Amino acid sequence: LVSKMKNGDNLLVVKKGAVEALNIKTQNKSVAYAGDTLFFLNDGLKFPVSNPELSYKFQQEFDNQAFLDSEMIEEIHNSIALRIDDVKIILMIKDKIVSLDKYYQKKIRSNKQKLAAIPNKMKNFAKEYNKVEKEVQKDIDCLSEGKHCVLKHDSILLKRGMVMTSGRSKINKESIEVLKSYLREFRKEIQRFQKSEQVLSEEIEKQEKWLSLIKKVETNLYPEDESINPELIKEILSLNKEIKDKDLRRYIEMAKWVGP
Repeated sequence: LVSKMKNGDNLLVVKKGAVEALNIKTQNKSVAYAGDTLFFLNDGLKFPVSNPELSYKFQQEFDNQAFLDSEMIEEIHNSIALRIDDVKIILMIKDKIVSLDKYYQKKIRSNKQKLAAIPNKMKNFAKEYNKVEKEVQKDIDCLSEGKHCVLKHDSILLKRGMVMTSGRSKINKESIEVLKSYLREFRKEIQRFQKSEQVLSEEIEKQEKWLSLIKKVETNLYPEDESINPELIKEILSLNKEIKDKDLRRYIEMAKWVGP
């Protein structure tokens, strides 16, 4: 359903499938899908009607074109056009919140995959550590006893510039300390895995809380509404206080919901 407003703006309602629209002035193409209701304004703005009640009215008009309520459509269009600057800002806030929804969904999925991989990594690392610990301990024992040693882990010493260690009979206390330090670093790596597991779990919990708030705001913020619920504004301010998104903060200030 395509309807032209008195000022030349266009309304597009899509019932089925997908419709490509071309703005003749800007040559910008866009696609509208089933259930979409869009105003194409003369200044190039593509304005989606997101309020379910309004969308339902437009969809009803589609089914009953013989009873098309042009006055109702003009009334809604005029309501948007008369406060277009405010509407544009709220639309930017809405679009940003939608993008944050997608971002945190992706982030949570990624973090959950990382979290799920940690136990197996820890298991493999612990297994490797147990093997290395036994071999390094044999090297330490050999060096402590002052035997003619062929060290399995002389490469660790060589990396630290301690050459001519393997095969020497003299007890090399510094070499022993280096090997012990190597084992301590190995154990710390296991602790880092455990710390990562805790940090990721806390991060996911925090992000899921944010995502819940984002979805609540997203499903209740409609730029075409003549007034935005003050409680909803408070929730948006509270949300951004936690996630600290610079763009959202800037749009909030443009809407004069909070001072700079």
